Amino acid sequence: MHKFWLPNLQRTRFFSIRHLSCMQNGRVCPCSGTKSIDNKPTESEKPLRWGMAPVSLIADDFVTALQVLSDRHHMVTACTSYYQSVARTFANKHNIPHVYSSFEDLARSKDVDVVFISSLNPFHLEISRLMLDHGKHVLCEKPLCMNEDQVIQLIGHSHSKGCFLMEGIWSRCVPAYQYIRKQIEAGALGEVVKVNCTLGLPMQKVVRVMRRSLGGGVTLELGVYALQFAMWAFGYAPHNVIAHGKLNEDGVDEEANIVMKFGPEREAEIMLSCTKRFDNKAVIKGTKGSIVVPDYWCPARVIDVDGEEKEFPLPHSDLSTYLPNRLALSFEAEEVRRCISEHKAQSDLFTHKESLALSYIEDQIRRQLGVVYAEDETANVCR
Repeated sequence: MHKFWLPNLQRTRFFSIRHLSCMQNGRVCPCSGTKSIDNKPTESEKPLRWGMAPVSLIADDFVTALQVLSDRHHMVTACTSYYQSVARTFANKHNIPHVYSSFEDLARSKDVDVVFISSLNPFHLEISRLMLDHGKHVLCEKPLCMNEDQVIQLIGHSHSKGCFLMEGIWSRCVPAYQYIRKQIEAGALGEVVKVNCTLGLPMQKVVRVMRRSLGGGVTLELGVYALQFAMWAFGYAPHNVIAHGKLNEDGVDEEANIVMKFGPEREAEIMLSCTKRFDNKAVIKGTKGSIVVPDYWCPARVIDVDGEEKEFPLPHSDLSTYLPNRLALSFEAEEVRRCISEHKAQSDLFTHKESLALSYIEDQIRRQLGVVYAEDETANVCR
């Protein structure tokens, strides 16, 4: 397992200041590494009981993905929505026994162990904190929060409450990633020196992506996949990030070109767009060869160093999902169950430290592009 480190001296000092602040305010430091959760875990012989907060398209796909897994391991017991009628329709579709009229009621439920949070980005912190306050484990869709300051708060809160918390980077859980990691660690590519990622999808009609008040923008919506892939391929965080792009009339980034510097002659180049379609693949280049990963956020195949194409079949079901390959969310659900059954506060596949590093990089990109959210005003972000 590659350990993430932050080679930039200024960045190291930044974390030291945060450590001091945590101690002075009596908070659990979110940077302290893996620790066991304190509350009683779900017993291994009992299914993990999921709550959906709120009902959404990805929540629908997540529940569908759970159906390819054993009902002895997973069951969806509750859901809520901003509109009661929507929650009831969702519950009827998926045979969910408990429909709650508010997030607070779901948080208090004795029939829920872990909550899948898929609200609009600006509400991730508030809803996650609420669930943690009531002893619920949390799997929160990416981005974990709107900025690094919020991520620090949330991770610290999860530690203080003794609950599991994971940012929903489902890519890390699919079999193709495990194969590529083994190839890198075995030296099949030599030293990794370059990563190229493109991700462009026309999303002009998706309101949440194009509106600043809804936490939109290509960096948080699509860029997360590319940024995490580059850090994962190198095994550590970049020491410098350079970004330029294009904003829409509402002030969110609709295009971004990003260069992440990982050391002398080691960098990642990333092209993002929510108005154009790209080839949407990643290439990891090493001193001995390259690996090509089509659809790298959820790859079902990899073109290996020797040019051979390797298949990694995703779960099959007669049930359909709104977006392709989302049955692979079942791998993420299984990772959550494994971690909770082993009393873990975080996943080794995507750690809290990586969430912190990712949020810091996202903030730096937005600062350079000129994207400022309301949540940044009190966090000294992007100034």
